[in-house]
Amino acid sequence: MKEKKVIVSLKGISKTYDNDVKVVKNIDLDIYEGEFLTILGASGCGKTTTLRMIAGFEDVSSGDICIDGSSVIGVPPYKRQVNTAFQSYALFPHLSVYDNIAYGLKVKKVSKAEIHERVSHMLSLIRLDGYEKRKPAQLSGGQKQRVSIARALINNPKVLLLDEPLGALDLNLRKQMQLELKTMQKKLGITLSISLHASNNKSRSEIMPVNDRYDINELLAACRYYFKVTGRRISFEYALIDGHNDSMEDARELAELLGGFVCHVNIIPVNKIKERNYHSDRKSANRFRGYLEKLGINATVRRTLGADIDAACGQLRREYEI
Repeated sequence: MKEKKVIVSLKGISKTYDNDVKVVKNIDLDIYEGEFLTILGASGCGKTTTLRMIAGFEDVSSGDICIDGSSVIGVPPYKRQVNTAFQSYALFPHLSVYDNIAYGLKVKKVSKAEIHERVSHMLSLIRLDGYEKRKPAQLSGGQKQRVSIARALINNPKVLLLDEPLGALDLNLRKQMQLELKTMQKKLGITLSISLHASNNKSRSEIMPVNDRYDINELLAACRYYFKVTGRRISFEYALIDGHNDSMEDARELAELLGGFVCHVNIIPVNKIKERNYHSDRKSANRFRGYLEKLGINATVRRTLGADIDAACGQLRREYEI
């Protein structure tokens, strides 16, 4: 297996302000090429400061930051292969969508033909074809966020940093942007680090669809931390295939995995995965629900989901704020 390349490496970095308040304490972190990494934490825990140090907007008090194998301590932001999109969008109000996206290329004195080609590609990527003449005041919150991200992406950074990009959006826009961010990141193959604020007002599933880092145990550990910080119940989806993962033994394994959670399990009877067909029905799903409830886990059999697992996941994303 090909070893993953470390694109950003934080080595014992700390940040102390003039009043001797240490806001970041000895962070060691490797971010891999092509990875979508989420940093989750409460206000004041140092998320934004960490991103700003990577981008070069804040000096590091101690430690080292390497990007693509080279230390960037003392390197100004414009010389780092990193771009940042802010929660406030930071769009130029007097410029059109086209000119906002093209701004970085114009500063670099890229030819007009190349600028047009790259801006057109970005407009297509963020699905804002035909909006190039509009000003930011004529856009919705989600559209402004996409323009902000496109402006950061057009310079082909090795790393894109997003500082609470969903915080200013309403629930529906937040759901949409989560999926669009992941889609854009996969298409472009860039490394993306995103900070999210842990709050009682945020979607319980906000961290789930935007992480490449966790295996199942690490993901559950993150869920436990999220529950500890927010107090919100966690919901899990269990794709049940009759004769494959519907026994009492399977229920015990699931119960052991979810031990210590205040959670709910949605059981999805699945009849099709890609081209393979299975036989799963409400009878087998209800039987498995009974196993779980005997083990103290609250569970529900989904009634409205289709038999196809892809359709099921799509509907769950819409219903469960993913």
